[in-house]
Amino acid sequence: MKTSVNVNFTKNNTNKKDETIFEFQVRGNLSDEQIVRLARLKGAGEVIIDIRTSQAEIDDYEEEERHEGVRGTIEKDGSVNLDKGQMTIDEVKSSELVQEQDVEQEQEETIEAVEAAENDPMHGVRLSNDTPSSNTDGKTGSNEFDVKEDLE
Repeated sequence: MKTSVNVNFTKNNTNKKDETIFEFQVRGNLSDEQIVRLARLKGAGEVIIDIRTSQAEIDDYEEEERHEGVRGTIEKDGSVNLDKGQMTIDEVKSSELVQEQDVEQEQEETIEAVEAAENDPMHGVRLSNDTPSSNTDGKTGSNEFDVKEDLE
């Protein structure tokens, strides 16, 4: 059984038995459900308490994967000079725009190719090589083709 409550950490003491005693003051009103759960927890005797600050701290976040980032210098006037060989934000935006245009162009070309194939009078007709014949030079091949209509 779990419940979360907001509390103020008021004090802690260590007694003669080297036990540490923490005192908390509940902040705000508890719901009826929280009151019932806390009463059950008190009856359980020993409980586990997860204590954390109400605001996130830098230590609360797992370190993200390291990356090189951008290298350069910041001038006294606040301007940034990037080391050579790195893209600027404008260049990144420009390259993303070019990639999007390339994708759009490929899609248009595919649509045009499909439409052209559908308008082709030979669309659906395929040439098949029935049986290879032997030429006098010993190579296999055929100069005869049957035209078959693809009924699919």
